[in-house]
Amino acid sequence: VGTFVLIRPTQTFYERINIGIADIADYLETWQSAQSGRLRHLTLQLTEHQLHTVERAIKQVLASLVQDTENPNRRSTALAAICHVYLESKEGDV
Repeated sequence: VGTFVLIRPTQTFYERINIGIADIADYLETWQSAQSGRLRHLTLQLTEHQLHTVERAIKQVLASLVQDTENPNRRSTALAAICHVYLESKEGDV
């Protein structure tokens, strides 16, 4: 038979679970904007050298990136910007 020790909490149950209405509203707004963007996943397999190149390019673009309102993921937006610039250089106006 085990021994149980009742620890008196310093906060009530409701105080501990209260994360605030503003926090919930911010979370829901972020979640909704991600859903409305209908984000898709892309999986790539890269060599170590290729990964280094991609990471360097993304890092440089992130420094001057204006956040895309459709996609809250800054790294994805940076990769899309790199692709856009490449396509513009090959095809003209994209």
